[in-house]
Amino acid sequence: GIAWLESLERSGKELELCFELPADRESYSVLTRTVDEETCNPLSLWHGMGEPASLSGSQKKTLREAAVPAVNAGLRKPEDGILRLEICVKEHGVVYFEVSPVKFRPDRGYDYPRVIR
Repeated sequence: GIAWLESLERSGKELELCFELPADRESYSVLTRTVDEETCNPLSLWHGMGEPASLSGSQKKTLREAAVPAVNAGLRKPEDGILRLEICVKEHGVVYFEVSPVKFRPDRGYDYPRVIR
């Protein structure tokens, strides 16, 4: 899905969306790609560079890197057959999201919770 919050005037508001999806699996992966004025804003970065009229190779590379959406993924477990998905969209932001069922097949001997301790 896609969620966005457009505005003609600045208000500083955020949009909090909550979806309840029917779920028949044990676990789901939620992937988001976010573009907003904080996470993917090459215009703001260019301004922070002093608004150069002619960009160096390094500056061009940096601006291209800043133009990539922020990507996040997390695991969610449904409760009572319902997967609750909360999406927060900042002003002038767009969030792409997808939900996929997950069947864990970890590598033998690898324990992610143990590794991140």
